[in-house]
Amino acid sequence: MSGFVRKNAFQWAVAVGALALCAGLFFAAYALAEVPMPAIASGLTYNGSAQEGVSEAEGYTLSGQVDATNAGEYTVTATLREGRHWPDGSIEPKRVTWEIDKASLDVSAFTVDSTFTGEEQSLVSTQEVPEGVSVSYGVNGVESERPTATNAGSYEVTMTVEGGGNYKDATIVCEAKIAPAPIAAPEPVSGLVADGKTSQVGVPEGDGYTVEDGSAVEPGEYVAVVTPDANHVWEDGSSSPLQIAWSVGAPEVPWGNLVTLNYDSAVDLPVSLSAYGVLVATADGTVVAQKNPYTRCEIASTTKLLTCWLASEYLDDDSQVSLSSYDTQIAEPFDSPENQPWHTASAAKIEAQCMLTSSNPYAHALARYVARARYGASGTDWGDMTNALRAMDERATEIGMSNTSFVSPSGLFGPGNGVFTSGFSSFSGGMKNNQSTANDMMLLTLNAAAADAPISGQKLGSNDFTCIKTGTNERESMLAKANVNGETYYIVLLAADHTSATGGTDVREIDHIIDWLETR
Repeated sequence: MSGFVRKNAFQWAVAVGALALCAGLFFAAYALAEVPMPAIASGLTYNGSAQEGVSEAEGYTLSGQVDATNAGEYTVTATLREGRHWPDGSIEPKRVTWEIDKASLDVSAFTVDSTFTGEEQSLVSTQEVPEGVSVSYGVNGVESERPTATNAGSYEVTMTVEGGGNYKDATIVCEAKIAPAPIAAPEPVSGLVADGKTSQVGVPEGDGYTVEDGSAVEPGEYVAVVTPDANHVWEDGSSSPLQIAWSVGAPEVPWGNLVTLNYDSAVDLPVSLSAYGVLVATADGTVVAQKNPYTRCEIASTTKLLTCWLASEYLDDDSQVSLSSYDTQIAEPFDSPENQPWHTASAAKIEAQCMLTSSNPYAHALARYVARARYGASGTDWGDMTNALRAMDERATEIGMSNTSFVSPSGLFGPGNGVFTSGFSSFSGGMKNNQSTANDMMLLTLNAAAADAPISGQKLGSNDFTCIKTGTNERESMLAKANVNGETYYIVLLAADHTSATGGTDVREIDHIIDWLETR
């Protein structure tokens, strides 16, 4: 009995040990089949291509959307294969999520830098935005359908992005530039010569820059300041103003340019005359005979030789000259309507009539037009007349008339002798008339003749001499030219007796001078 029991006990012990071993082997086999959780991709951002969010692995199968292109959140189910379990010991299918983030739209390529062309330019490129994305723009805080600009400068471009499904909404501020265009600095003009009335352009205006002091009427050395505008720079990239030297040369004067007379061989005039001052000279300024050459006299309308000379120089022959009421007013009561038959006529016609009939209103009109051509319009007739006297004084100085004073371009009397405007009278400074000397009037006559200035041209006297210009007030004056024995002589006769209403003393006394020249 006891042996039976012992045998069965042994057998049970073996059996129990075998079962324990089998159980250990069973559990050991299942522990090796543990499967890690599926790996989920992170940091995925939309790039326009398909991207995998969960990867396949041994031990489970995947269902659902394991890869995608568009931004969004996706779900995948992982199911264990037979004989597997998850790390937590479970064997049920696992649901995992993964995502693709929206991308930020790269707008760096949307703005463009360019160079000024003078035309409107786009500040953004023409490339298309991705599908589903809309971009609206603003320039310097102002909404714009398509940002554009013309002028050089930096522009703040605002882009408002509505990204749709794949891009982030954003407001982005960036800079677009239009650079100034390079230009060449202007070259000064060479060989300029003053003509006394035209503004000579030494540094011309041009596109892209401004010029100060680039033109002048008078001869001289000048410096122009040239500055590029905001849309341009110089070729070296600088934008500072440049100083450009230029010049206007003095003209070769279209007259004899005599400033002194030669008295070396002059004799006292042996002819008895009533004239205060007399001078006889040849065209080169050689004085033949003299009488009081430096005595100042009223010169009356012989003044018109200078007035018409300046007019012929500063006014084109066919330019139109019109009388004003001022011209006529200051001629009263010394104006004869028949002497100025046209209200408006060409400068050449007015000059000829002024010299022939000694029209005072025409002299005033010509003087005003000379002043405008010489200095620009003053805005008033009186201002123009004042400038005309300035021009007369300047020409007198140029030709050496150092003992002459002008109060009128016609030779009319000043205050107390006729009806003048208050302004004109005040300028005359109390003088009764233009005053000069035989010496100065000979310089005027010879220089004006060399310049082919208008003259009266009448043939007068028994010697058929040429009258250049007469002048009459209380006394008579005349400028004349005579050809004697093959030689041309110029005669200045100032302030001879005025013995009759029709005059004639000036003619007779010049005839006496010519008679003497024929016998000398």
